[in-house]
Amino acid sequence: MAGWIKLQRKLLDNPIWTCEHFSRGQAWVDLIFLANYEFSFFYKRGVKIEVQTGQVARSEVELADRWKWSRTKVRKFINDLEKEQQVIQQKSNVTQLLTIVNYEEYQKKEQQTGQQKDSRKTAERQQKNTLKEEEEYKEEKEEDISYDFGEFWEDYEKKVGEKNKIEKKWKTLKEEERLLIKEHVKRYKLSTPDKKFRKNPETYLNNKSWLDEIITDSASVKSNVKQWFNPDPPEYNSKGIRLE
Repeated sequence: MAGWIKLQRKLLDNPIWTCEHFSRGQAWVDLIFLANYEFSFFYKRGVKIEVQTGQVARSEVELADRWKWSRTKVRKFINDLEKEQQVIQQKSNVTQLLTIVNYEEYQKKEQQTGQQKDSRKTAERQQKNTLKEEEEYKEEKEEDISYDFGEFWEDYEKKVGEKNKIEKKWKTLKEEERLLIKEHVKRYKLSTPDKKFRKNPETYLNNKSWLDEIITDSASVKSNVKQWFNPDPPEYNSKGIRLE
């Protein structure tokens, strides 16, 4: 079917548009609506984000919230669009940029009355979303983390203390600290096989015990044990006096 129709972007502000779960078709049209019709930029976490004509600067979390989908469904949908050469993805540790392929076919570039006003509204909307994205960033990071609290709780094995309180402490840790804990716990368990002699998990986290040095050389441990239980026989000189 040839031809096209003109739709006002103010449709985005209509509750009828966003009141229910989006269909795939509606999500696709929504991306075209959200795409910039001219160059703009904004700052996120101190980084300048430049958005070209035909690009959408929205995170996976934000789209999931807008479309009332799961993040997995959003990710699959975007990947499907990319396979069909409808969009091009550009991801960074700050945000996600989606470029609508052949955007000019969907949006005629015209100088319309009120265009600058629409541009200001778009910028204001993006600024309002910045704070929300900052709050969602921690959640997003938590979901993408390679070592979560559940894994730590199972790995550590000594399940004592208030689990909820310990989990709150866990959420304050940086990703790098969690990965260090993952490796440290393995060696800590080898050095302390009897879990009753391990620190309580809350104490372990509060004291940053993952920074403690652990000797895990099994050969050295065996040697130390042998010397402890089977010391070398004493030596004597020619006069029968024991040498110290």
